[in-house]
Amino acid sequence: MSSDTPDQPPPYDDDPSNDVNKTLEPAILLLAAQSIHAESATSASLYQLNRGVADLTYATSEVEFSRVDRSVRTNSSDEPTVRPRVRHIYDLKHQKGILGTLSSLPSDSPAFFIEAMSRKTLGCMGLKKSALRSQWRALPVDITGKASKYNFPAFVKDAKPLFEIREKKGRYEWSDSEGNAIAVEDDGEGQRRLLVTASLQRDTMDALVALWCCRLWQYNAEHQEPLYSGMDGVRRKFALAKEMGNGKGGIYG
Repeated sequence: MSSDTPDQPPPYDDDPSNDVNKTLEPAILLLAAQSIHAESATSASLYQLNRGVADLTYATSEVEFSRVDRSVRTNSSDEPTVRPRVRHIYDLKHQKGILGTLSSLPSDSPAFFIEAMSRKTLGCMGLKKSALRSQWRALPVDITGKASKYNFPAFVKDAKPLFEIREKKGRYEWSDSEGNAIAVEDDGEGQRRLLVTASLQRDTMDALVALWCCRLWQYNAEHQEPLYSGMDGVRRKFALAKEMGNGKGGIYG
């Protein structure tokens, strides 16, 4: 993870006592390894992950997602300093089906979703692909599994989506539940960026960014090249085994 310095505060400084109701202005967010920055990788990180989602496969089951809050304090000389505080707000989850494969996952259960780690969030949500292959909806998820025949976390029935995603010519466009455009993904020049085009409340921004990371992870997992034979295949198998060893077990493993 990148280190933060007091002389590089983010464009929207945070007040921890009022973070949920705070409105954030449009911004350009950049994913660099395990950190998300505003504008460039040299700026202070706004969010952090404990793993690089852009390179993960189906072998991983969980990734921690944290927000970096900052508060301004004055010292004995009345000089202001910016102090970061990392808050673990979501876990990104990948769950497999009854037989340990995606194909055996119930249709009402998300393969990838975010689980809330804080009460100051919009809750648990997952990405559900619509009948059209280029569209998804971000729907609430009941992680208790009570509504699932096999006790898997499942989409809340008849719930209203928080976001909708449409792919157009390789670009992913995000809109809110009313159809208003709020963000677009831009992967130009080898960088993964989220261009937030609307003002959003803090908890909505948190959910948007976490689900964006979730979508990147799912996309990378779906487009992994097969394990080849020979020495290249051996190296890839060792890398996969290492990734699986770093993941957590349980129902999501």
